[in-house]
Amino acid sequence: MKAFEEIETKLLALKDKKISEIEKYQSNIESAEHALKIANEKLETAEEKADFVAYDKAKGDIWTARHAIEMYQKKIDKIKNTPLLNSAERDEVQKEVLKIADINRAEQFQKAKELLDKIKSISDSSIELKNNTNDILKQIGARSYTKDMVRGLWEQVSNVPMFNIVMREGEKNDR
Repeated sequence: MKAFEEIETKLLALKDKKISEIEKYQSNIESAEHALKIANEKLETAEEKADFVAYDKAKGDIWTARHAIEMYQKKIDKIKNTPLLNSAERDEVQKEVLKIADINRAEQFQKAKELLDKIKSISDSSIELKNNTNDILKQIGARSYTKDMVRGLWEQVSNVPMFNIVMREGEKNDR
């Protein structure tokens, strides 16, 4: 699972970089919005004073601030809509992740098979214990012994659809 952690660390770093870029452009938007507010105030003052030069400058500042906001928002949208990895990188990471998953899956099947083999062995001992107990009880005329919980567990486990798959896959890795 160490390889998964390495991949997740790389992906987290890429996500952090995107977040940082978005925050930078968001900060630029806030600055441009502040500049827009100031330019609007200057525009009103210039209108009141009928100062064409100040009015023209304020109009230019408004235009600049609005377009800056639009540009920064487009950058944010582009960053948000750009995948973390390009298609070649994505395919490479996908291949590596699936390889790691398959290796771990094979190990898990092997471990599961080992556990199931142990349960089978315990179940067989349980049957032997029950049979020996009943032989003795029969000889002395006592009621038979009906408790065999482990064998019942084995029967339930061995009859689920995944049982044969786990045993087959686990055997592949025993070799």
